[in-house]
Amino acid sequence: MLASVGGRDALVASTSGCATEWWKGYTARSPEPYKALTGGMPKDRLLAAEPAEKGSDIGQVGVDAAGRIAFMRRFWPIDGEAAVSAESVYLWGDDAVRVFHFARDFDLALRLAWVGRYALSGGRAVSYEVLEQKGWKLVSTYAYDALGRPSCVANPSLGDDRFEMDHDAAGTLVQLRRVTRGDVRVVYEAKAKKAGLPALLRTIDERLREVVPATLARLTLTEPVFCLALVYELEQGEVLPPRLAIGEAAYRAGFDSAERLWNPAEWRLIDTPALALDDPALLEASRAANQLLVEGGKIEPARKLLATLAAELPASAWAGLPVTDDFCVVALHGADAETMEKDLKALAKRLPADVRAAWKKAGWL
Repeated sequence: MLASVGGRDALVASTSGCATEWWKGYTARSPEPYKALTGGMPKDRLLAAEPAEKGSDIGQVGVDAAGRIAFMRRFWPIDGEAAVSAESVYLWGDDAVRVFHFARDFDLALRLAWVGRYALSGGRAVSYEVLEQKGWKLVSTYAYDALGRPSCVANPSLGDDRFEMDHDAAGTLVQLRRVTRGDVRVVYEAKAKKAGLPALLRTIDERLREVVPATLARLTLTEPVFCLALVYELEQGEVLPPRLAIGEAAYRAGFDSAERLWNPAEWRLIDTPALALDDPALLEASRAANQLLVEGGKIEPARKLLATLAAELPASAWAGLPVTDDFCVVALHGADAETMEKDLKALAKRLPADVRAAWKKAGWL
């Protein structure tokens, strides 16, 4: 029981056996204790802080034989003088860190004011409890998420009354809620920032580079294929994600018209369930990007993204398909002949010279 600890002298004396080395003159500008416990403050910085300044904290740190912090002591000087106005002692254990806070009373004596306990999991704090000296009642509890950010603060003496917090990936508080007897009230909520088109396109590009190869890997085709097309359109308001279409070698044998050959709507393998790109993150980013593309009446950013992707997909992406020696990946506009011509010119530049010459002779370019 935390409250069963004796007087200050006995407490400090009990720490001497768990510290083999001491760093005196440790200073820091009021570090939040939980940051030190959750990796927010590396040990080398903790033990080699800046020189003491007027009003700064002064302390001592001890480590055990394994080099782990076993003891930390923090002092708060009065206006930079030698007199101490408050002191906290932290005792590290395998599954908990105990905190004892002393403060000056009305007669200036330094007395134990409150006791706290961090529960640890994997070396990180997952919760914190505070007991006040008077009656040693539990007055507040804190919970931390996996990244060491506070996620819930409660006051047990008030019954079912707590504050819950959500943070974004950067650690910024996005919502603060007060929960009282099951009733939830949002106290603070950060305004959502709409992602701009460049950020959305980056997300789409990243997801396509994973989702397209994964989709192709699930296919079981027996007939040779000469092309994988990333088909896009602006007219339907659904530019992204592209529709996957696969051109079979047997299909192109009788064509002497590039316009007819490169019309994926005529291909057998398009808009099939096996070719659907159903990744949630890809679909969500595409939905937001499509709105911006349609509002701006522009398709070029999407065309460039898909053209770059078509040029950079590695051969491992279609390793399981029965492909021809002149297999290619191309981004194709599915409805506009002028834009399709741009796409085919971009493809022609990437083709080996002998393939390009053969395709032109066959009327495929």
